[in-house]
Amino acid sequence: MFYENIFNVFNNHNVKYLVVGGVAINLLGIPRSTADLDIFVDLAEDNLKKIIDILIELEFKPRLPIPPRDILDEKKRTEWINEKNLFAFTFYNAKKTYQELDILLGASLNFTLAWARKTTVKAGDISIPVISVSDLIALKKVAGRKQDISDIKALRQLEEINGGGD
Repeated sequence: MFYENIFNVFNNHNVKYLVVGGVAINLLGIPRSTADLDIFVDLAEDNLKKIIDILIELEFKPRLPIPPRDILDEKKRTEWINEKNLFAFTFYNAKKTYQELDILLGASLNFTLAWARKTTVKAGDISIPVISVSDLIALKKVAGRKQDISDIKALRQLEEINGGGD
């Protein structure tokens, strides 16, 4: 599983990231089919630079015909969000094209606050920082796709089982 390798390398390089999307749903205990890995990251330049360097080393390339380091430019990221509705920047593995990683660019949440509320899931020897249930619900509400609405329902049921909180 490519997720395991990404988590290990990110953790070894002290990358500040939170798993969101379908993989987060799974890690929180809700079965759901998903293929890509969605991450919410601290957009500070040093953190983003680590992420890009790691992805380049692991032979990931941007899905769009854009140099990978362009993501470091805050002005370009804002342009992509405002002019192209690009809220996630996709990288794919050049050797295994089904391996995709999406970096959220325009999350409606503050990363620092979301980081403080995160949950950590242990998978073997790996500690995986996962967005909190309430923050994941907030992200899903903004996205509002059919799958997101279904995910929100499942996440609310999880909250009820867990006593109403994360």
